[in-house]
Amino acid sequence: MTTDNLRTVWLFGKQYWWERLADGRLTLQKAAWLSTGRNP
Repeated sequence: MTTDNLRTVWLFGKQYWWERLADGRLTLQKAAWLSTGRNP
């Protein structure tokens, strides 16, 4: 498993990750697992 095409971006103070799929589409997910580490 590689993360070569995995990217993170900050939008409005929140971190998201996006990945380009094999067919050229983009996915955008909220990167909650990359947050400050505080438990909910």
